[in-house]
Amino acid sequence: METETEGRESIESTRPYRSRKARAMARPCDRCSGTCLNCQISAVPCTFDSPAAVDMPRPRNKKDSKPKNGAAEAGSSRQFGRSYPSPGYRSPTIGMSAPSVKLERHNSLRPDVTSPVTSPSGLQLGGAFSSIVLHCDPPPLGSGVSETPSTQFSEDDYRALDSDADDEFEPHYVGETGERDALVLSALASVHTTNHRNGHGSTPPQLNPFRVRQVSTNQAEPVFFLFERPRPYGEDSVGKYTSAELIGLLGPTNIQRLLQHYLRLDGYAVPIWRASDFADNPEQRLPAGLFCAYVSRGVIYDDQLRHLAAEAWKITTLTNRAQSRSARVSTIQANLLDLDGRPSLNPTGNSMLLGQTIAAARLMGLHLDCASWLIPKWEKSLRVKLWWAVLQQDKWASLCYGRSSYIHYTDWDVPLPPVEIPNDFTFVSLCELTIILDRILRNLHVVRPSCRQEDIRETMTTISRFGLELDTWKNRLDSMAQSLNYLIPGFRSLQLSYLAVAQLLVRCVLDLELPLSAARSAYESALRVTEEVVSFTASLTAEDLHGYFTTYSAFHFSTCLILLVRLVLMADLSDQSDGAAWQRVIHQLRVFISALSNAKRSVPSFELGDLALARARHLIPLLAKNIPELSLALEPFWHVLSVEPSLF
Repeated sequence: METETEGRESIESTRPYRSRKARAMARPCDRCSGTCLNCQISAVPCTFDSPAAVDMPRPRNKKDSKPKNGAAEAGSSRQFGRSYPSPGYRSPTIGMSAPSVKLERHNSLRPDVTSPVTSPSGLQLGGAFSSIVLHCDPPPLGSGVSETPSTQFSEDDYRALDSDADDEFEPHYVGETGERDALVLSALASVHTTNHRNGHGSTPPQLNPFRVRQVSTNQAEPVFFLFERPRPYGEDSVGKYTSAELIGLLGPTNIQRLLQHYLRLDGYAVPIWRASDFADNPEQRLPAGLFCAYVSRGVIYDDQLRHLAAEAWKITTLTNRAQSRSARVSTIQANLLDLDGRPSLNPTGNSMLLGQTIAAARLMGLHLDCASWLIPKWEKSLRVKLWWAVLQQDKWASLCYGRSSYIHYTDWDVPLPPVEIPNDFTFVSLCELTIILDRILRNLHVVRPSCRQEDIRETMTTISRFGLELDTWKNRLDSMAQSLNYLIPGFRSLQLSYLAVAQLLVRCVLDLELPLSAARSAYESALRVTEEVVSFTASLTAEDLHGYFTTYSAFHFSTCLILLVRLVLMADLSDQSDGAAWQRVIHQLRVFISALSNAKRSVPSFELGDLALARARHLIPLLAKNIPELSLALEPFWHVLSVEPSLF
């Protein structure tokens, strides 16, 4: 049996000497076996002068070689417990069982020696990484990692990711920090490709229980999809027959007309569809949820069937419920059609559906630039447009509901979609405006107090910079408008979206504690922006009102009304001079309510002003009890404000 002295010498021989005095002098080099990087950075002499001397054991007092009683061992045990940096940490060098008596005695007798068992120093990542840095030379020019190599196949020869999916498995994107390793996945993809290739860029249907597809061979950023079960509990009967219910509700002879309504307006404003979706018998070829969403989007534009819009969307929602559990292209399409569908009847459901849609988009890897992927060209184009449509929904919902967005700006790298045809202009322009909106929300509406700007001048400088950026975007829009003549679907909605961002900026300024002179300028700027919204609303023609507007337009109109009411509350009502600020605001309120009421009467399908009218009907009379001047905005319109109270 090993004696106590032999055991102690054995342990001592495996540990370098580290005295308390040396640690106090910050000896960073005892584990480096050479000149330490930390010493080079600090410009101090390296403490590692004699490697042999470091390993020499230091003589200890005999009286400390053994604990005198059980209390000493207990104290040793307490010291051992305190050596962990946190209660949940356990060194990977030992198991979870208590250390042996020999190790306890060793640590209690040698407090100046730190054992890998009793301290995280057993795993020193900083020193290990520093030594890597010392040996890391920059690569020579021209030796960078090449992109996806060109092959003898064209883009159209590759199979779409969705075509590799089946009823049991679908491809899910695997991120860099995932449990799977890129090298292992690449080897598996190579095995599948070599032995079981079923079409270019595809994976075997179900010849192997572990299926993987690599769509990018770029060594710097390889992209993998694993095939996983989306429905481990089996199929859901919901959605199998509801497409037939929708056809029965609307009439089989009306389906094609409703699809044409969608293609003529919404389809051009938000191009997230394929021409093949509308080929012969789409009700038989398309997933039920996607087919119902296409049809329901056209109901709002049909004078004969508009009264069935709520029932049609109810059927569509039930149809899409089962489909939304899968991460497919058709799932994203159907969800986006639902989120932007009119009329918007379920804000709570839309918020939850948006979260599901973003989760599915990430499973599909829509947040990644797919330009170099081994997939068809049409799929690349569609994936880009789908992601930007998802991003638009996320950021504009954040603005309208005042809640944090789901998508962080560093979590995606999809380029802007190109303007391939003139009709793409409105969609791409809204993408650009969405980026401006995202930056404004990130900088001016921060949840964490410690990250907010406290200096008013700095905040105003930021707002001014965003104002200039918005002006530049608006100038491009105006120049394009002259050549387009406002004929492109979605152009009027795009103009309203710009005004919504302008309203956001002036509200941010009004929220600041400004000096009196600056506060007057802020008030005047807010009034000018609201006048622009009122003028825009009054200029809408019947053709405009029959066109495409995003579902969030209702919030933009309502925001203008609330902002006008706020300006009345901020005004000096004692000023009875001609042209007083509060008189201008009251006049704008009257014109705005009149314009929205006239729009509703002339085009009943234009329901986007209903929310603002409901706010006016219920909010203004209550405030008029304390501010009688507000009632002037409603006097001529009591007979037209027949909006249901439930909208408030």
